[in-house]
Amino acid sequence: RCDCDVGPYEFRATYTVNRTTDAADADPGDGTCLAVGGGCTLRAAIAEANENDDPVTIVMPAGIHRLTLPGVPNEDSGNLELEPPNALAIVGAGANQTQVLGDGNEDQMFQLYSGAVALARFAVRGGNEQGQVSAGGVAVLNDPAMLAELEITGNVGYYGGLSVREHVVAERLSVQGNRADVVGGGVAVVGGSAVLEMRN
Repeated sequence: RCDCDVGPYEFRATYTVNRTTDAADADPGDGTCLAVGGGCTLRAAIAEANENDDPVTIVMPAGIHRLTLPGVPNEDSGNLELEPPNALAIVGAGANQTQVLGDGNEDQMFQLYSGAVALARFAVRGGNEQGQVSAGGVAVLNDPAMLAELEITGNVGYYGGLSVREHVVAERLSVQGNRADVVGGGVAVVGGSAVLEMRN
C-alpha cells in the first residue's frame, strides 16, 4: 500500500495507460488520452495531464513501458516532462511489476518542472541524460514532489539516478546501480532550497 499524499486535492481525472509502447498524444489538451496509432501511452497521458487544470491520476498497469522516441526540439519526444497546472499522481502496480524503461537514447526519464507531483510504485530504469546538468532517472527541478515505493536503477547522468533541487518527500525509495558522469551517483541534492526527506 502507498499513501501518495500530494496535498488536499480531489483527483477529478484519471488516465489509465493501456499501451506499453511509446507514442505521443494525438491531440494534447482534448481531455482524452489517445496516442498516435491508438491506445493510451504513458507519454500521451502525461501530455494530457500537462494541459488539464484539474488534479490528475495516471494509472500504469504491470508491464514494461518503453520510452523509445528520441528527443526532437518542440516535439513531445525524448524526456517525459511533467509540468501540470495542478496536482499529478502517476501510480504503478509495484516496482517489481511496473517498469518505465529507457533505451539509452541520450534522454532523461522524468523531468518534474512544476505542479504537485507524486510518482509511486514503479521502477525507473535505463535513463541516459546527456547535455544537461541533471540526473538520468528522475530530476525534481522547481516544485516539491513525492516519491513513494519508487525504484531508480541503472540510469546514467551528470548527477546519476536522482537529482533534487526542491523539497522531496521519499517513502520506501530504492536507488541503486546508477552512474554519475560528474557528481553524485545515486542521489544528488543540489542548491540551497533542496531537501530530501526520507521516510523509509
